[in-house]
Amino acid sequence: MERCYFCRGLVVQKRIEHLHRWEGRIFLITDLLADVCEQCGETYLNPEVLERIDQAVGQSGVATEFIKVPVLSLA
Repeated sequence: MERCYFCRGLVVQKRIEHLHRWEGRIFLITDLLADVCEQCGETYLNPEVLERIDQAVGQSGVATEFIKVPVLSLA
């Protein structure tokens, strides 16, 4: 993909951090290769990467680190 679907900006490959929700849990995927729009920041993940993410979160015992995340409510 060379141009962003939304803003038509230039899309480049770069390493990112990605928050992934799975069965009510949140996983932080680090050092993930993705296509990212330089203009609006839209992220595109190819099907192979998504399959690898699904496999990894399905085996939650493979986590390399656990972090605490603050939860805030504005209600």
